[in-house]
Amino acid sequence: MGLLQRVRDAAVIARRAEGDAPLLPPSRSEASRFVTADQALTLSSVYRSFEIVAVAVSQLSCGVWRQGVEIETPSLVAKPDLNLPRAAFFEQTTTSLAATGNAFWRKHRTGPADPVISLEVMPAHEVAVTRAAKGSTPAEYAWKGEPLKAWQVQHLQKMRIPGRLYGLGPIEACRAELRGSIDLRDYASEWFDQSGIPNGTLTTEQKLTPQQAQDWKTQARNLFKPSELAVLGQGLTYSPVTLKPADAQFLESRQFSVTEIARMFGIPAPYLLAVVDGSSETYSNQEQVDIWFVRYTLMSYLREIEMALTDVLPRGQEVRFKVDALLRTDTKTRYEAHQVAINTGLYSAHYAQSIEGLPTYTKPTAPAPAPVPAEEPADA
Repeated sequence: MGLLQRVRDAAVIARRAEGDAPLLPPSRSEASRFVTADQALTLSSVYRSFEIVAVAVSQLSCGVWRQGVEIETPSLVAKPDLNLPRAAFFEQTTTSLAATGNAFWRKHRTGPADPVISLEVMPAHEVAVTRAAKGSTPAEYAWKGEPLKAWQVQHLQKMRIPGRLYGLGPIEACRAELRGSIDLRDYASEWFDQSGIPNGTLTTEQKLTPQQAQDWKTQARNLFKPSELAVLGQGLTYSPVTLKPADAQFLESRQFSVTEIARMFGIPAPYLLAVVDGSSETYSNQEQVDIWFVRYTLMSYLREIEMALTDVLPRGQEVRFKVDALLRTDTKTRYEAHQVAINTGLYSAHYAQSIEGLPTYTKPTAPAPAPVPAEEPADA
Protein backbone atom coordinates (compact mmCIF):
# COMPACT_ATOMS: atom_id res chain seq x y z
CA MET A 1 0.00 0.00 0.00
CA GLY A 2 1.44 3.37 -1.05
CA LEU A 3 2.17 6.28 1.25
CA LEU A 4 -0.66 8.40 -0.19
CA GLN A 5 -3.15 5.57 0.39
CA ARG A 6 -2.00 5.16 4.01
CA VAL A 7 -2.40 8.90 4.58
CA ARG A 8 -5.94 8.80 3.19
CA ASP A 9 -6.81 5.79 5.38
CA ALA A 10 -5.45 7.59 8.43
CA ALA A 11 -7.55 10.64 7.59
CA VAL A 12 -10.70 8.51 7.39
CA ILE A 13 -9.92 6.88 10.75
CA ALA A 14 -9.36 10.30 12.30
CA ARG A 15 -12.64 11.58 10.89
CA ARG A 16 -14.44 8.57 12.37
CA ALA A 17 -12.93 9.31 15.78
CA GLU A 18 -14.32 12.85 15.59
CA GLY A 19 -17.79 11.65 14.73
CA ASP A 20 -17.39 12.45 11.03
CA ALA A 21 -17.33 8.81 10.05
CA PRO A 22 -18.24 6.94 6.86
CA LEU A 23 -21.41 4.89 7.26
CA LEU A 24 -19.92 1.39 7.16
CA PRO A 25 -20.38 -1.76 9.28
CA PRO A 26 -17.26 -2.67 11.29
CA SER A 27 -16.73 -6.02 9.59
CA ARG A 28 -13.20 -5.50 8.22
CA SER A 29 -10.14 -3.39 8.92
CA GLU A 30 -10.10 0.16 7.59
CA ALA A 31 -7.38 -0.48 5.02
CA SER A 32 -8.91 -3.65 3.56
CA ARG A 33 -12.38 -2.21 2.98
CA PHE A 34 -11.30 1.27 1.89
CA VAL A 35 -12.23 1.88 -1.75
CA THR A 36 -10.92 5.03 -3.38
CA ALA A 37 -12.55 6.80 -6.31
CA ASP A 38 -9.65 5.72 -8.52
CA GLN A 39 -10.22 2.07 -7.61
CA ALA A 40 -13.97 2.37 -8.15
CA LEU A 41 -13.43 3.93 -11.58
CA THR A 42 -11.64 0.77 -12.74
CA LEU A 43 -15.11 -0.80 -12.83
CA SER A 44 -16.61 -0.05 -16.24
CA SER A 45 -20.10 0.46 -14.80
CA VAL A 46 -18.82 3.08 -12.31
CA TYR A 47 -16.90 4.91 -15.03
CA ARG A 48 -19.96 4.92 -17.28
CA SER A 49 -22.17 6.16 -14.42
CA PHE A 50 -19.77 9.05 -13.82
CA GLU A 51 -19.77 9.84 -17.53
CA ILE A 52 -23.56 9.79 -17.87
CA VAL A 53 -24.08 12.22 -14.97
CA ALA A 54 -21.16 14.51 -15.92
CA VAL A 55 -22.15 14.74 -19.59
CA ALA A 56 -25.77 15.47 -18.69
CA VAL A 57 -24.77 18.33 -16.37
CA SER A 58 -22.04 19.81 -18.56
CA GLN A 59 -24.26 20.13 -21.63
CA LEU A 60 -26.93 22.21 -19.87
CA SER A 61 -27.17 25.95 -20.22
CA CYS A 62 -28.01 28.12 -17.23
CA GLY A 63 -29.38 31.60 -16.70
CA VAL A 64 -29.58 34.23 -14.00
CA TRP A 65 -32.83 35.75 -12.73
CA ARG A 66 -33.55 38.82 -10.65
CA GLN A 67 -37.05 39.20 -9.18
CA GLY A 68 -38.40 36.60 -11.60
CA VAL A 69 -36.95 38.24 -14.72
CA GLU A 70 -34.02 36.71 -16.60
CA ILE A 71 -31.09 39.10 -16.94
CA GLU A 72 -27.96 39.04 -19.02
CA THR A 73 -25.68 36.23 -17.84
CA PRO A 74 -22.85 37.63 -15.67
CA SER A 75 -19.31 36.77 -16.73
CA LEU A 76 -18.78 34.72 -13.55
CA VAL A 77 -21.59 32.35 -14.61
CA ALA A 78 -20.76 32.42 -18.31
CA LYS A 79 -17.14 31.39 -17.57
CA PRO A 80 -16.58 30.60 -13.86
CA ASP A 81 -12.97 29.49 -14.37
CA LEU A 82 -11.01 31.77 -16.67
CA ASN A 83 -8.78 28.83 -17.68
CA LEU A 84 -11.56 26.35 -18.48
CA PRO A 85 -14.70 26.23 -20.62
CA ARG A 86 -17.87 26.38 -18.55
CA ALA A 87 -18.78 22.80 -19.53
CA ALA A 88 -15.42 21.55 -18.22
CA PHE A 89 -15.88 23.48 -14.96
CA PHE A 90 -19.30 21.86 -14.43
CA GLU A 91 -17.89 18.45 -15.37
CA GLN A 92 -15.09 18.71 -12.79
CA THR A 93 -17.55 19.82 -10.13
CA THR A 94 -19.96 16.97 -10.90
CA THR A 95 -17.34 14.22 -10.96
CA SER A 96 -15.89 15.51 -7.68
CA LEU A 97 -19.34 15.32 -6.05
CA ALA A 98 -19.92 11.82 -7.46
CA ALA A 99 -16.48 10.56 -6.42
CA THR A 100 -16.15 12.02 -2.93
CA GLY A 101 -19.50 13.59 -2.07
CA ASN A 102 -17.74 16.98 -1.97
CA ALA A 103 -16.58 19.69 -4.34
CA PHE A 104 -14.51 22.70 -3.32
CA TRP A 105 -14.32 25.93 -5.30
CA ARG A 106 -11.48 28.34 -4.63
CA LYS A 107 -13.03 31.80 -4.77
CA HIS A 108 -10.50 34.27 -6.13
CA ARG A 109 -11.22 37.58 -4.45
CA THR A 110 -9.20 40.15 -2.51
CA GLY A 111 -11.39 40.31 0.57
CA PRO A 112 -14.60 38.97 2.15
CA ALA A 113 -16.62 41.99 0.97
CA ASP A 114 -15.12 42.09 -2.53
CA PRO A 115 -16.76 40.44 -5.56
CA VAL A 116 -15.59 37.03 -6.73
CA ILE A 117 -13.46 37.36 -9.86
CA SER A 118 -13.22 33.68 -10.80
CA LEU A 119 -13.64 30.15 -9.43
CA GLU A 120 -11.36 27.12 -9.46
CA VAL A 121 -12.24 23.49 -8.66
CA MET A 122 -9.81 22.15 -6.05
CA PRO A 123 -9.16 18.37 -5.81
CA ALA A 124 -11.36 17.24 -2.94
CA HIS A 125 -8.76 14.91 -1.41
CA GLU A 126 -6.36 17.86 -1.08
CA VAL A 127 -8.77 20.00 0.97
CA ALA A 128 -9.11 19.70 4.76
CA VAL A 129 -12.03 21.19 6.69
CA THR A 130 -11.73 22.23 10.34
CA ARG A 131 -14.11 23.70 12.91
CA ALA A 132 -13.34 26.92 14.76
CA ALA A 133 -14.73 25.33 17.93
CA LYS A 134 -16.26 22.01 18.87
CA GLY A 135 -19.81 21.80 17.58
CA SER A 136 -19.64 24.95 15.48
CA THR A 137 -20.12 25.15 11.74
CA PRO A 138 -17.10 24.64 9.45
CA ALA A 139 -15.04 27.81 9.58
CA GLU A 140 -11.65 27.20 8.01
CA TYR A 141 -10.13 25.20 5.19
CA ALA A 142 -6.66 24.20 4.04
CA TRP A 143 -5.60 23.32 0.51
CA LYS A 144 -2.32 21.39 0.29
CA GLY A 145 -1.34 22.89 3.64
CA GLU A 146 -2.27 26.46 2.70
CA PRO A 147 -4.79 27.92 5.18
CA LEU A 148 -7.92 29.36 3.58
CA LYS A 149 -10.74 31.33 5.14
CA ALA A 150 -14.38 30.40 4.67
CA TRP A 151 -14.90 33.38 2.34
CA GLN A 152 -12.21 31.95 0.03
CA VAL A 153 -13.91 28.56 -0.38
CA GLN A 154 -17.30 27.42 -1.61
CA HIS A 155 -18.03 23.94 -0.25
CA LEU A 156 -20.54 21.82 -2.20
CA GLN A 157 -21.86 18.56 -0.75
CA LYS A 158 -23.69 15.66 -2.38
CA MET A 159 -25.56 14.70 0.79
CA ARG A 160 -25.43 16.52 4.10
CA ILE A 161 -25.49 14.47 7.32
CA PRO A 162 -25.91 16.34 10.63
CA GLY A 163 -22.64 16.48 12.53
CA ARG A 164 -20.44 15.73 9.52
CA LEU A 165 -17.98 18.23 8.09
CA TYR A 166 -17.86 16.42 4.76
CA GLY A 167 -20.63 15.44 2.38
CA LEU A 168 -21.50 11.80 1.86
CA GLY A 169 -21.08 10.43 -1.66
CA PRO A 170 -22.14 7.13 -3.23
CA ILE A 171 -18.63 5.62 -3.23
CA GLU A 172 -18.15 6.18 0.51
CA ALA A 173 -21.72 5.18 1.41
CA CYS A 174 -21.72 2.01 -0.70
CA ARG A 175 -18.13 0.97 -0.17
CA ALA A 176 -19.02 -2.61 0.72
CA GLU A 177 -20.91 -3.16 -2.56
CA LEU A 178 -18.05 -1.65 -4.56
CA ARG A 179 -15.48 -3.79 -2.78
CA GLY A 180 -17.57 -6.86 -3.59
CA SER A 181 -17.79 -5.85 -7.27
CA ILE A 182 -14.03 -5.31 -7.50
CA ASP A 183 -13.32 -8.63 -5.77
CA LEU A 184 -15.74 -10.46 -8.08
CA ARG A 185 -14.16 -8.94 -11.19
CA ASP A 186 -10.64 -9.81 -10.03
CA TYR A 187 -11.68 -13.33 -9.03
CA ALA A 188 -13.25 -13.94 -12.45
CA SER A 189 -10.14 -12.71 -14.27
CA GLU A 190 -7.87 -14.95 -12.15
CA TRP A 191 -10.19 -17.96 -12.10
CA PHE A 192 -8.13 -20.36 -14.25
CA ASP A 193 -4.74 -19.26 -12.91
CA GLN A 194 -5.33 -19.17 -9.17
CA SER A 195 -8.63 -20.89 -8.42
CA GLY A 196 -7.12 -24.37 -7.99
CA ILE A 197 -9.43 -25.88 -10.62
CA PRO A 198 -7.42 -28.20 -12.94
CA ASN A 199 -7.60 -27.82 -16.73
CA GLY A 200 -8.34 -31.53 -17.13
CA THR A 201 -8.05 -35.01 -15.60
CA LEU A 202 -6.11 -38.17 -16.53
CA THR A 203 -7.96 -41.36 -15.59
CA THR A 204 -7.14 -45.07 -15.82
CA GLU A 205 -8.48 -48.31 -14.42
CA GLN A 206 -4.94 -49.37 -13.50
CA LYS A 207 -3.51 -48.71 -10.09
CA LEU A 208 -0.82 -46.01 -10.15
CA THR A 209 1.72 -45.25 -7.51
CA PRO A 210 2.10 -41.62 -6.38
CA GLN A 211 5.36 -41.43 -8.34
CA GLN A 212 3.74 -42.76 -11.53
CA ALA A 213 0.90 -40.27 -11.17
CA GLN A 214 3.42 -37.45 -10.78
CA ASP A 215 5.38 -38.65 -13.83
CA TRP A 216 2.26 -38.73 -16.01
CA LYS A 217 1.26 -35.31 -14.77
CA THR A 218 4.65 -33.96 -15.82
CA GLN A 219 4.43 -35.67 -19.23
CA ALA A 220 0.90 -34.38 -19.78
CA ARG A 221 2.09 -30.81 -19.24
CA ASN A 222 4.66 -31.31 -21.98
CA LEU A 223 2.27 -33.14 -24.32
CA PHE A 224 -0.73 -30.81 -24.28
CA LYS A 225 0.65 -27.94 -26.31
CA PRO A 226 -0.85 -26.21 -29.33
CA SER A 227 -0.43 -28.14 -32.59
CA GLU A 228 1.15 -31.07 -30.72
CA LEU A 229 -0.20 -34.64 -30.94
CA ALA A 230 -0.66 -36.22 -27.50
CA VAL A 231 -0.05 -39.96 -27.05
CA LEU A 232 -0.99 -41.59 -23.75
CA GLY A 233 -0.24 -45.07 -22.47
CA GLN A 234 -1.35 -47.49 -19.71
CA GLY A 235 -5.02 -46.99 -20.65
CA LEU A 236 -4.99 -43.32 -19.65
CA THR A 237 -7.85 -41.10 -20.80
CA TYR A 238 -7.70 -37.31 -20.78
CA SER A 239 -10.89 -35.38 -19.97
CA PRO A 240 -10.74 -31.55 -20.11
CA VAL A 241 -12.50 -29.59 -17.39
CA THR A 242 -14.68 -27.11 -19.24
CA LEU A 243 -17.01 -24.38 -18.07
CA LYS A 244 -19.65 -22.49 -19.93
CA PRO A 245 -18.48 -18.95 -20.75
CA ALA A 246 -21.25 -17.54 -18.56
CA ASP A 247 -20.11 -19.69 -15.65
CA ALA A 248 -16.42 -18.93 -16.19
CA GLN A 249 -17.00 -15.18 -16.08
CA PHE A 250 -19.76 -15.26 -13.42
CA LEU A 251 -21.93 -13.24 -15.78
CA GLU A 252 -25.11 -13.45 -13.71
CA SER A 253 -23.39 -12.23 -10.56
CA ARG A 254 -21.52 -9.51 -12.42
CA GLN A 255 -24.72 -8.33 -14.10
CA PHE A 256 -26.35 -8.06 -10.68
CA SER A 257 -23.31 -6.05 -9.56
CA VAL A 258 -23.83 -3.61 -12.45
CA THR A 259 -27.49 -3.23 -11.45
CA GLU A 260 -26.41 -2.39 -7.89
CA ILE A 261 -24.00 0.26 -9.18
CA ALA A 262 -26.72 1.76 -11.41
CA ARG A 263 -28.97 1.99 -8.34
CA MET A 264 -26.09 3.49 -6.33
CA PHE A 265 -25.59 6.34 -8.82
CA GLY A 266 -29.26 6.77 -9.71
CA ILE A 267 -28.99 5.58 -13.33
CA PRO A 268 -32.65 4.76 -14.09
CA ALA A 269 -32.48 2.54 -17.19
CA PRO A 270 -30.32 -0.59 -17.46
CA TYR A 271 -29.68 0.02 -21.15
CA LEU A 272 -27.79 3.21 -20.27
CA LEU A 273 -25.12 0.90 -18.81
CA ALA A 274 -25.54 -1.64 -21.63
CA VAL A 275 -27.26 -4.13 -19.32
CA VAL A 276 -29.70 -6.59 -20.87
CA ASP A 277 -32.04 -7.55 -18.05
CA GLY A 278 -34.76 -9.29 -20.04
CA SER A 279 -37.39 -6.72 -19.17
CA SER A 280 -39.78 -5.17 -21.66
CA GLU A 281 -38.42 -1.65 -21.13
CA THR A 282 -37.85 0.10 -24.44
CA TYR A 283 -37.16 3.56 -25.73
CA SER A 284 -40.91 4.22 -26.03
CA ASN A 285 -40.94 5.54 -22.46
CA GLN A 286 -37.71 7.52 -22.87
CA GLU A 287 -39.38 10.78 -21.85
CA GLN A 288 -40.54 9.32 -18.53
CA VAL A 289 -37.06 7.90 -17.91
CA ASP A 290 -35.48 11.29 -18.56
CA ILE A 291 -37.95 13.03 -16.23
CA TRP A 292 -37.13 10.52 -13.50
CA PHE A 293 -33.39 10.94 -14.13
CA VAL A 294 -33.57 14.74 -13.96
CA ARG A 295 -35.79 14.88 -10.87
CA TYR A 296 -34.19 12.23 -8.71
CA THR A 297 -30.56 12.05 -9.88
CA LEU A 298 -29.40 15.14 -11.73
CA MET A 299 -31.17 17.61 -9.45
CA SER A 300 -28.98 16.54 -6.52
CA TYR A 301 -26.03 17.87 -8.53
CA LEU A 302 -27.76 20.73 -10.35
CA ARG A 303 -29.38 22.22 -7.26
CA GLU A 304 -26.09 22.17 -5.36
CA ILE A 305 -24.30 23.97 -8.21
CA GLU A 306 -27.18 26.44 -8.57
CA MET A 307 -27.07 27.36 -4.88
CA ALA A 308 -23.27 27.65 -4.91
CA LEU A 309 -23.27 29.95 -7.95
CA THR A 310 -26.09 32.01 -6.45
CA ASP A 311 -24.01 32.49 -3.28
CA VAL A 312 -21.10 34.02 -5.21
CA LEU A 313 -23.28 36.48 -7.14
CA PRO A 314 -24.59 39.82 -5.85
CA ARG A 315 -27.62 39.50 -3.57
CA GLY A 316 -30.93 39.24 -5.38
CA GLN A 317 -29.59 37.23 -8.34
CA GLU A 318 -30.47 33.55 -8.69
CA VAL A 319 -28.88 30.94 -10.97
CA ARG A 320 -31.00 28.20 -12.53
CA PHE A 321 -30.20 25.45 -15.00
CA LYS A 322 -32.44 25.12 -18.04
CA VAL A 323 -33.39 21.45 -18.00
CA ASP A 324 -36.19 21.63 -20.57
CA ALA A 325 -33.94 20.26 -23.29
CA LEU A 326 -33.35 17.10 -21.23
CA LEU A 327 -37.02 16.63 -20.38
CA ARG A 328 -38.03 16.69 -24.05
CA THR A 329 -35.38 14.77 -25.92
CA ASP A 330 -37.26 14.47 -29.21
CA THR A 331 -36.35 17.50 -31.35
CA LYS A 332 -39.65 17.63 -33.24
CA THR A 333 -41.73 17.43 -30.04
CA ARG A 334 -39.53 20.01 -28.32
CA TYR A 335 -39.81 22.53 -31.14
CA GLU A 336 -43.56 22.01 -31.40
CA ALA A 337 -43.85 22.73 -27.67
CA HIS A 338 -41.86 25.93 -28.13
CA GLN A 339 -44.17 27.00 -30.95
CA VAL A 340 -47.27 26.40 -28.83
CA ALA A 341 -45.77 28.38 -25.93
CA ILE A 342 -44.83 31.26 -28.24
CA ASN A 343 -48.25 31.36 -29.94
CA THR A 344 -50.09 31.35 -26.62
CA GLY A 345 -47.84 34.02 -25.15
CA LEU A 346 -46.39 31.74 -22.44
CA TYR A 347 -42.88 32.87 -23.39
CA SER A 348 -41.10 34.56 -26.26
CA ALA A 349 -39.03 33.22 -29.14
CA HIS A 350 -36.01 34.81 -27.46
CA TYR A 351 -36.60 32.67 -24.34
CA ALA A 352 -37.08 29.51 -26.45
CA GLN A 353 -33.71 30.15 -28.10
CA SER A 354 -32.06 30.56 -24.70
CA ILE A 355 -33.56 27.23 -23.51
CA GLU A 356 -31.98 25.46 -26.48
CA GLY A 357 -28.66 27.20 -25.90
CA LEU A 358 -28.90 28.89 -29.28
CA PRO A 359 -27.70 32.38 -30.12
CA THR A 360 -30.64 34.69 -29.76
CA TYR A 361 -31.73 36.68 -32.74
CA THR A 362 -34.85 38.40 -33.98
CA LYS A 363 -36.42 37.12 -37.14
CA PRO A 364 -36.23 39.90 -39.71
CA THR A 365 -39.58 41.23 -40.77
CA ALA A 366 -40.44 41.94 -44.37
CA PRO A 367 -40.54 45.65 -45.21
CA ALA A 368 -44.00 47.14 -45.38
CA PRO A 369 -45.25 47.56 -48.95
CA ALA A 370 -45.10 51.09 -50.33
CA PRO A 371 -48.45 52.84 -50.20
CA VAL A 372 -50.33 52.93 -53.48
CA PRO A 373 -51.05 56.55 -54.47
CA ALA A 374 -54.75 57.35 -54.68
CA GLU A 375 -56.11 58.02 -58.13
CA GLU A 376 -57.01 61.60 -58.83
CA PRO A 377 -60.68 62.14 -59.67
CA ALA A 378 -61.40 62.68 -63.33
CA ASP A 379 -62.28 66.20 -64.41
CA ALA A 380 -65.94 66.78 -64.59
